[in-house]
Amino acid sequence: MKTLACLTILLAAVFVVPARAWADAPSAGTTVGHPELVVYDAASAFEFLKTLTGNWERTGGHDQQNAPVMKFEKSDKPGEIKFVFHGGTNFDPKTDTHVHEGVMRIKDANTIESNFVAYSDGKPGATPKGVLKRKSAK
Repeated sequence: MKTLACLTILLAAVFVVPARAWADAPSAGTTVGHPELVVYDAASAFEFLKTLTGNWERTGGHDQQNAPVMKFEKSDKPGEIKFVFHGGTNFDPKTDTHVHEGVMRIKDANTIESNFVAYSDGKPGATPKGVLKRKSAK
């Protein structure tokens, strides 16, 4: 259930993505079947995240029981979807521990590595890492 909550938070974060897309990034359509090769802009990142339906298992990291809001930030690295802090609820970012920024690295359509930076007392601290794997349908 924590995995579903983490994935839901990440998907919800995409709604603060600006509507515009950068013209210099290749579109997801040019690498169909290989999401790890895409240099994501806001639009293609959102389209990819919409494909993440299903049941996922997470190893590593844990839920802080707060709700930071993350905003997409363009990266030039293929297969990387970057998020930066954009506010949140149920915590004070100046003092409380929370996820402040991070990267999802798309390994393939069923595997995502995450590397996020947790802040505490307003400073970077722990770097929770994890792997999300989509469970196969039975």
